[in-house]
Amino acid sequence: MHTPTRRQFLAASGAAAVTGAAGLSGARAQQAPKLKPLRIGVVTPAMTGLAAVRTSVTDYPGEAVRQGAILAESKIGELAEAKGWHLELAHANTPSIEAAKRAGERLVTNGKVAALIGAVGEGQAEVLTAIAAKAKIPFFNVGNTRDALRQKDCNRYTFHIEASAAMY
Repeated sequence: MHTPTRRQFLAASGAAAVTGAAGLSGARAQQAPKLKPLRIGVVTPAMTGLAAVRTSVTDYPGEAVRQGAILAESKIGELAEAKGWHLELAHANTPSIEAAKRAGERLVTNGKVAALIGAVGEGQAEVLTAIAAKAKIPFFNVGNTRDALRQKDCNRYTFHIEASAAMY
């Protein structure tokens, strides 16, 4: 399995965003027979069970991230397929730091993800940043506002989608 480099991943994401919906009709007509897999790990706390049992305080923002990732997968997935990639999200429910560490490591080693998305919850950004740096894959911080992550704890594989506390 080919795992794209950080640069290839960002280029593909940018190309998908620039292409927009205008290229969809022509892309469907000339769809490639064999698509390259592009797996992304989404590591967030979420409510579990049919009754939506809360497992942590961060369940609601975590559930919002999970639902946003599902929406993005459906929208961007079509654009990715037009470029020859099959976008697939691997979700992990992580109510604690330990669960985030186990899930991140499992997704990187067994799931062979090309990127990680997460950091909703205390300490999860630091753990996922370390896992992504060790695996040399991009990590998208969507939930941690801590300024130190953008200063002394800055990492070349971490991209901050969430604004910092200083920005707020």
